[in-house]
Amino acid sequence: MAKIPAPKKLKSSKGQPPKEENSSKNLEKRPKKERVALNFSVDADFRKALKSAALEEEISMVELLKKMFDFYQNKP
Repeated sequence: MAKIPAPKKLKSSKGQPPKEENSSKNLEKRPKKERVALNFSVDADFRKALKSAALEEEISMVELLKKMFDFYQNKP
């Protein structure tokens, strides 16, 4: 039977970890007023109704969503 050599061990190519001052800032808190994406899907009919309601109020859909959420949180 033929002898097959064992595979060679590869050295780790990751290198040394970054120094603390060079590490990413992804653990810091964002400013409260910074806008971030809120991605979710809704039915086309719901989006149309929400957009129409926002147009009637002459506000953006985001502002309408905030108003609705505030109302929901403060209900008795």
